[in-house]
Amino acid sequence: MRQKLLLLPLLVLAGALVAALYGLVHNQVSYTLGPSYFHDFKFRQFGLPSWLENRLGASWVGILASWWMGAFIGLIIGLVCLRAKDAAQMQRVFKSSAYVVVWSTLISGVLG
Repeated sequence: MRQKLLLLPLLVLAGALVAALYGLVHNQVSYTLGPSYFHDFKFRQFGLPSWLENRLGASWVGILASWWMGAFIGLIIGLVCLRAKDAAQMQRVFKSSAYVVVWSTLISGVLG
């Protein structure tokens, strides 16, 4: 159990990193399709300086807007994974669950 509890913060961090990467990529696609949305709304909402009102800023907005949700989902999945028999199984279940979350998010985003 001790190993699994020590693994939990790493899984939360992994969830945050995956979500941040997803937000970065998502905003690159969104910026390509509608840069005015970022220039008229998002850059102001996140208080970005004028020199960041470009693709780099869109990436930064994506990271800021999504990392926390990944940490939250990572925590939930990690807590459920504590039921695994050992740390290795916990990692496998977390990885599988994270794939499901990322793919369902991607599919929902494309359909939306």
